[in-house]
Amino acid sequence: MTVVDEWNKLDRNRERRERDHENLRGDVPLEFQAVPEPRIAPLWMNLPRFRQLCQGNFLDIIFSCPYELHELTANRFLSKLFFTLSDEQKEVLYYLFVKQYSTTRLAAIRGQSDRNIRKLRMTIQKKLQRRMYEHLSEKLERDYSITLREREFVEEYEALLQTMGKDAVIRRENKTKPRKKKAALDDDKDG
Repeated sequence: MTVVDEWNKLDRNRERRERDHENLRGDVPLEFQAVPEPRIAPLWMNLPRFRQLCQGNFLDIIFSCPYELHELTANRFLSKLFFTLSDEQKEVLYYLFVKQYSTTRLAAIRGQSDRNIRKLRMTIQKKLQRRMYEHLSEKLERDYSITLREREFVEEYEALLQTMGKDAVIRRENKTKPRKKKAALDDDKDG
C-alpha cells in the first residue's frame, strides 16, 4: 500500500510539472492574467502577443499573416487547400475568420463595399466546402474513418446539393434569435 501511495504521489508531481510547462491555452483567453493598469512593467508587456511569445508559443505570431494562413493548421489537406487560394481570398478569409473582423470593418480597410466582401466570403465558403466535401467523400469511398463532425458535414452538404445544386453552401449559424416583425405583432394583438 505504501509503495502504491508513493507512486501515486510521484505521478501527481510529474503531471503537475508537465502541466506547468505546457504551452496550451485551453479555453482561457490570453488576456486572462493581464494587469489592467500596470505600474512597474510597460503596458505593451501585457499584450497577449508578448505573453504568448514569452511562453515560447511563437509560431502563431510568426505566421499571423494572411499569406501564411496555410501554416496555421497541422492538417495537410487543409494546409494545401488554403495555400491554393488567391491572395485576395486569403486576406478575406484571414480577417473574417481568424481575426474575426466584421464585413463592414474589412470593407473599410480594403476600400470596398460591404456587399462585395459578403459576396467574396460566400464564394470562398462555396469553394472550400465543395473541396472539403470531395475530400471527405473520397475518404468514405476508400473506407477511411472520419469524425462525427465530418460525417455531419457530408450529410448536410449532400442535402444542400439535392436542393441547391452547384450553389450549395452551408451558411454560418446566426446566434441571435430572429426578431418578430412589428406587423405580425400588431395582427396578434388585433386577433
